Amino acid sequence: LGLANTVSSSSTPESKYSLNFDGADDYLDTGDTFSTTFAGDFSISMWLKPDDAGSGTQYIFGAGNASLNDSVRAFIVSRKVGIVLEAHDSTATRVDTDSTVFSSGAATSWTHLAFVANITGTGTDKTTLLIYVNKVLVAQTYVGQDLTAANHLQFSSDINFILGALNNNGNTNSNSFDGNIADFAIWNVALDADAVTAIY
Repeated sequence: LGLANTVSSSSTPESKYSLNFDGADDYLDTGDTFSTTFAGDFSISMWLKPDDAGSGTQYIFGAGNASLNDSVRAFIVSRKVGIVLEAHDSTATRVDTDSTVFSSGAATSWTHLAFVANITGTGTDKTTLLIYVNKVLVAQTYVGQDLTAANHLQFSSDINFILGALNNNGNTNSNSFDGNIADFAIWNVALDADAVTAIY
């Protein structure tokens, strides 16, 4: 994006250059399932500025087939951040941050989030999920006891991945995100801490 020496606008830059979701029915359809990306190591990064992180569960992004048997979805609940990864009809427990990430009410500053899925072996070895907040690793755990590397590699979905809500088998979830998202990116590798720091 190239700008002239001065910018004249009544809107703040963040409202002009970030996605703004109303928490009711706004979402962005990426037009892609990212099925082959999620069937292996991957990372997702973004800057987030919620309007109200304390109002129930809000989906930041996500998509999944019927019953969410193959899905990737991240959310805010009770001002904490969490992510769920399910693959090949395997039930996966969600990974939440141990403490709150956001305060009640509208956020006054941006927060950087990075989610990393790392297949740590083969066969029956487990997939590890990591959550970074402002470049600091705040949550790391295996995804339940059922999501093995073998199952993770068989992730398959024909449901488009969306931002600002959850695409549950073609139906957007009612728990939509309320606020702004900027610089959203997906990688087909597990970013290490140095890479997350560099992005931050």
